[in-house]
Amino acid sequence: MTQDFPNAMMHFNHFIRPHQQKIIHCDMLLLLMARGSGVLCAPNTQKIDIILPFLVNGDAIKPTNVGAILCQVKNDKTYADTPKPNLFKEMDPYEIGFLPAWALAVPLIKVFMALVSVKSVVDIVRHEPTETYNAVVYDIWIAGLSPEVYASITKANQSTWAATLAAT
Repeated sequence: MTQDFPNAMMHFNHFIRPHQQKIIHCDMLLLLMARGSGVLCAPNTQKIDIILPFLVNGDAIKPTNVGAILCQVKNDKTYADTPKPNLFKEMDPYEIGFLPAWALAVPLIKVFMALVSVKSVVDIVRHEPTETYNAVVYDIWIAGLSPEVYASITKANQSTWAATLAAT
């Protein structure tokens, strides 16, 4: 990803949770950046749980310099260490209403977190811009909840994280 975003910047210090998913769209990314906010998507939204805006190149907050990280987080044994490409396809920014048909494509990083996976894996697939989506897209499958995939988890605190996950 460093070849596509060598000067990318990201900042958020809180989340907002809108009651209606339709108010979260690409025009809001700059406002979210200025506010330092990420988005916890409305309850019962199936395709995306979290949206995090980022600046693609440097610190200029402008429409041509914004990208989005779209995340889905699952605490379900159905999702394991084998990536499911169809789940990334379902995170289509046009289909979910995040980007209107007329909007410029923004660089996307789609992240799927399969937290309950026994095996820890990070799988990254890069997609070149295409005729249908004219910006780079990354699909990142993160499986497991371990020091191998999350820097904040250590061998010493791994059992705490596991207990927290089991309680949810």
